[in-house]
Amino acid sequence: MNKDLPQVYISVDDFGISELANTNILTLVAAKKIDRVSVMMNGILKPEEVRMLLDANIKLDIHLDRKQSIHKNRKLRGGLFGRLIEFVWSYFFGSNKPSRVRVAWHDQLRKFQEVFGKSPDGLNTHEHVHYFPPYMKVLLLLAKEYEIPFVRLGYKNTRNYTAVAFIINLLRGFNKGALRQSKVVTTERMLSFDWLSHTGPFVDFQAHLEKGTVTEVVFHPERQEEFEYMQNFL
Repeated sequence: MNKDLPQVYISVDDFGISELANTNILTLVAAKKIDRVSVMMNGILKPEEVRMLLDANIKLDIHLDRKQSIHKNRKLRGGLFGRLIEFVWSYFFGSNKPSRVRVAWHDQLRKFQEVFGKSPDGLNTHEHVHYFPPYMKVLLLLAKEYEIPFVRLGYKNTRNYTAVAFIINLLRGFNKGALRQSKVVTTERMLSFDWLSHTGPFVDFQAHLEKGTVTEVVFHPERQEEFEYMQNFL
């Protein structure tokens, strides 16, 4: 970890989504490159890997998923348009109404407690779906119920690096009031590395940080390019 940047929290998502993700993340944990790991409870969680995470003395968050299983033919980078269509359809006509999502997230939180022997240190979601205000309401209720102190949001917008970043910035504004009324905390900004990585083989993400502002920078080490970047440049 670059000790010259105390305003940065390095987070990684998708522990459990595949054996490759777990191996890469544990390699980075051993190298002390990571501050927070987000765990998917519907994925691959070997007892020895759970023990390694617990022994690492880092923050362990839960990476809540609308779905109860991981599709074996999923893509590492899905198209935005297709994901939006699936999200809207599932919300209005499928199984992703807030009441049903709350039940699924309850189940995942209880499983986290069983596997890790404690509640998670923070809450976030796969594909950032908790930025959707009805889901953020559910998330904050769960944070209160399980006494979880941290939620990924960020009070300040980033630049609109991608269409996803634009949507996140738009939705953030609808959630800041509810977050302030709750007792949970968040960083001032959240920046996902894949919003920058399309710009070239080397991305100086530090150049995109705002001086004096606490930023959570999120990586997905299952992607080989992000894993190698973290090994070489963090």
